[in-house]
Amino acid sequence: MRRSLTVSLFVFLFGLLSNASGIDEKRPKWVDQVPNNPEILQGIGIANDTGNPETDRKRADTDAIAQIIHEISTSVTSQLTDFYQEDSRSGQKSTQETFTKISSQFAQETITGIKIIQRYYDPQKKVYYAYAVLERTELERQFREQAERVSKICRDYHLHAQTALAAGKIYDALNNYVKALAELFIVQASLKQKIESDLELSGKKEMLQVRLENEISQILRNIYFEVISGDNQNAQRNRGLSQPLVGKAIYQLATQKIPLPNLPMRLTLVNAVGQVSADFTTDANGIFTGFVNQIESASSEIGVVKAVVNFPELVAFRSQIPALFKLVEQSGCDFKFRIDVAASVRVFVYICEDADGVPAPRAYSTGEIIKALIQNKFTVINPGQLPPSVQPNAIDFAVRYNDYQSLTGYLSTVADYAVIGMLTAEQAEVSSGVLYFSKASADVKTIDLMTGRDIVTVIQSGIKGAGNDFNTSNKAALKKCTESVVQELIKGLQSALK
Repeated sequence: MRRSLTVSLFVFLFGLLSNASGIDEKRPKWVDQVPNNPEILQGIGIANDTGNPETDRKRADTDAIAQIIHEISTSVTSQLTDFYQEDSRSGQKSTQETFTKISSQFAQETITGIKIIQRYYDPQKKVYYAYAVLERTELERQFREQAERVSKICRDYHLHAQTALAAGKIYDALNNYVKALAELFIVQASLKQKIESDLELSGKKEMLQVRLENEISQILRNIYFEVISGDNQNAQRNRGLSQPLVGKAIYQLATQKIPLPNLPMRLTLVNAVGQVSADFTTDANGIFTGFVNQIESASSEIGVVKAVVNFPELVAFRSQIPALFKLVEQSGCDFKFRIDVAASVRVFVYICEDADGVPAPRAYSTGEIIKALIQNKFTVINPGQLPPSVQPNAIDFAVRYNDYQSLTGYLSTVADYAVIGMLTAEQAEVSSGVLYFSKASADVKTIDLMTGRDIVTVIQSGIKGAGNDFNTSNKAALKKCTESVVQELIKGLQSALK
């Protein structure tokens, strides 16, 4: 059976190869439908006619080959994911992107033997087509060969790393080590087992991964960082730090401390949420500069930004190299900032009040909530700070009908949160004709104007107030209801910000 498949494949490829050097005049079937042949990987390349036939044919060829490379890369990515992410804490988009990057580079640099076996030019559409194939048996052979060669590949990277380390080129050494690990991880995923080898041809085999991890760890333990400027800044919520974070990377080489250039680094917020600058590298003097573009929230008044060594390839395999990855996370320095969490929050307040179905011209509860917010150091935005295009009746309508989308559009440029809602009072009963009673209810929410989500909701009902007429009993009920709302609102807002 195997021989018959091989013969059929040979006949199939021979027929196609007869026209590989030229352009078919008759439209081949593969142009419109890829042949159903599980024995081969196939790619159909397309290029528009630009008037340069040689260049256009090459573009179609490249496109066809790229499709096969992409298919192989996708398969390798799947193998990596299955083998390394089963127990991983880093099953994130960034990890998948790293797997894809490693797999794509592996496929491009490793896989050979893809052939363009047929071409076609469509004179009506003015399009060049190319048909590329790679036998699956050949791909499997190359994977097996790669597994056999991984020891030599790691040995070469290891030698380059040792040479770079001796010359004081620390980043080059780390980079070679990381490449060796990435290559090793791919092959281990393919074989579904850890690989032993004699790295130094000493006659003694050892776990390659363990050896490489240990030597990377030794380098990381000799990297130190100094803070130059940007520490202890004052921060405001939803704003960036005014000064850049500047530091220096140093390597302890024997008794000598040398600047560490070209070291890839990144910023990470430890006890805060926000946005930081893109990844960066140290300059020729080991100096790095990073920026905090925005601080959205902080869990304490002292926030921390950590500048750390950045090797995404290692992050993707953190579950496989926990000890090494811990060292990577510790290789850096801290920049602290102070933030008054409450004072940095801008709040707009608008409460609608109705008594016996009649809207109150001025809501008592609005003033009380504003007073409580200011006493607790929140920054309150008054109506005069709203854009001129925003009319009070538009705000009133949006609040009464829970139109959060309009509210965020009106307020998001001037405030971070909006405290909105309804308080209503209605007549209850009369006691012996002497006291009048009313009942008040409340539905007050705090809206995050960046997301439109409720972060605090306060609901009250049946709050009684008494007076010598229904007018005063309504006011008394609304006042008692407001006091209860204020307490829950402040407590909930402070909790939500943490």
